[in-house]
Amino acid sequence: MTNIYDMNQTMRLIGMQLFSMIYESPGLMRQINDIAEARTLLGRRYIEPLLDAYVLGYMHGKRADRQRRKKS
Repeated sequence: MTNIYDMNQTMRLIGMQLFSMIYESPGLMRQINDIAEARTLLGRRYIEPLLDAYVLGYMHGKRADRQRRKKS
């Protein structure tokens, strides 16, 4: 089986991020689990895509913050 984080450039970027920020953030894993439970599909929970989406959003937020600071 292929590593999911080798599938394309976006997934490679996500795979290079430290997921520790997710686990160290108070309440974040609980909230992600709440979303996964609410979105259960065919009896399976899909936490990994939620974590990937969170990391991608975090990356975009950091980029936006850098651009904002650059303009100041």
